[in-house]
Amino acid sequence: MSNSLCISDFQSLSYNLLNTLTEMIDKVDIDGVLECENYDGVVKISDSQGNVYVINKHEPSMQIWIASPISGSVRFSYDESSNTWISDKNDELFDFLRSEIRILFDIVI
Repeated sequence: MSNSLCISDFQSLSYNLLNTLTEMIDKVDIDGVLECENYDGVVKISDSQGNVYVINKHEPSMQIWIASPISGSVRFSYDESSNTWISDKNDELFDFLRSEIRILFDIVI
C-alpha cells in the first residue's frame, strides 16, 4: 500500500468515505432503529440495545480507524493503486463494514 497521500488528499478521501457511509446507513435504516451520527471526522452507529460501532479518520497516521464490538480495533490505509481502503489483514473497508454491520445490527448496506 502506498503512503504517499498528502494531508489534503487524505482529508478529502476520508470526508467522502464517512459521508458516503452515513448516507448508506440512513438509506437502509428504514425502520429508524439505528442512530448514525457523523461529526468532526467520526461516525458513530448505535442501537437501542447498547451496540456501538465507531469509524473515524486518524489524521496523524492517515488511516481510517474502526472500533468494533465484534473485531476490536481495526485500521485501514488507503491504497492508491486500487483506490480502496485496506486493513493490514487485506480486508477492503466497505466489505468489512457490510459484514460487521449485518452481524451487529441485522442491516444490509
